[in-house]
Amino acid sequence: MVESYSTAEPPELTADSRSFLQQPGVRYWIGATYLKQQMPEDALAQFQQALQLDPEDTRSLLGAGHASLNLRRPAQALGLAKRVIANEPINADAYFLAGLASRALDATTEAATFFERAATLQPQNAAFRRELNRAGGGSTSPGPLSSGVTGALQ
Repeated sequence: MVESYSTAEPPELTADSRSFLQQPGVRYWIGATYLKQQMPEDALAQFQQALQLDPEDTRSLLGAGHASLNLRRPAQALGLAKRVIANEPINADAYFLAGLASRALDATTEAATFFERAATLQPQNAAFRRELNRAGGGSTSPGPLSSGVTGALQ
């Protein structure tokens, strides 16, 4: 068993490597890492930088929404989720985020509607079904709509 460990500092940025930080995907992955480390402020900053580079980057919009929710900003999270839904009406992760944000805003009927749509799009997703049941909705069975829809923060 390892009792202690050291962490390596990130490598120095060179003129050649600075350009990588101007790619929305790189900023997204940095943000996703911060989010998984329970650092929502830092995550949100990275997602916002990604969105400056590409305002419609779905992964960064959803990541910013989750970070906003963790920072107790559900209205902001709901707005970000709705932006994704407007562009990608079959994005189950966006509906799920909208459901979480709506519930945090005490809009339980709206939350249940969003959870139901997420569970319909990805009926095999246990988290979606669990939140739908928790919101008082029904259960869904696996169906053809679930193919091709992937998670935003994977």
